[in-house]
Amino acid sequence: MAQVSPMADVTRLPPSLWAATAQETFSGHALEGDHRFDIVIVGGGFTGLSAALHASQAGARVCLLEAGEPGWGASGRNGGQVIPGFKWDPDDLVAKFGEEAGERLVAFSGSAPDMVFDLITRHDIRCAASRQGWLQAVHTEKAVKAAELRAAQWQARGASVGFVHGDEARALIGSPAYVAALIEPRGGKLNPLSYARGLARAAVSAGATISPGSPVTSLQQMSGKWIASTPTATITAEKVLLAVSYTHL
Repeated sequence: MAQVSPMADVTRLPPSLWAATAQETFSGHALEGDHRFDIVIVGGGFTGLSAALHASQAGARVCLLEAGEPGWGASGRNGGQVIPGFKWDPDDLVAKFGEEAGERLVAFSGSAPDMVFDLITRHDIRCAASRQGWLQAVHTEKAVKAAELRAAQWQARGASVGFVHGDEARALIGSPAYVAALIEPRGGKLNPLSYARGLARAAVSAGATISPGSPVTSLQQMSGKWIASTPTATITAEKVLLAVSYTHL
């Protein structure tokens, strides 16, 4: 049996710009009693919410359990930037995972903003989304080479990533504090809390059950089934998806 450590107080959403300006709302209640589903998802951040939406659209009976509310954690409190790519540059991913898997990861991460903005459009998510690109400003000459290489690696894969240096960069950024910039036209921005709530709304419309205020206190496998317990409910499912920070396990 896996015991889940207590989280911080999640009875109230912390004050933030995103909470103050979110257009989307989400209301729900904690499940009570015994329930059966095809899939139980633990965690109501972007990963869990997207999984709930897509699995429900595919016909699965889905239950998502969230200790707070959708987007309560890092998903609803980040900088709101929609940026393609991972921490590692494309060539680094290929070196790390091999040609086939590495290039698949590169393609996946490069197209991630397409998926995000497509979901926003398709489900009419009101999250102040804007896709006008993203700049990675370079503040020292020492860091210029790495940014140039990053741009070149994406360009080699057909992406329209640009790079500017010197006065052209300073004019584009509007500040003399930077010496160069990588121009990423695939990026954009949004209100992440509103986006999370919009995903939750879309998932419920697709048939998912989302249970806020439902911290998972134990998770065990018995007779080929997964059993997730909360303070008020027991959910039995064929499959489980853990979509939480590892610090909460």
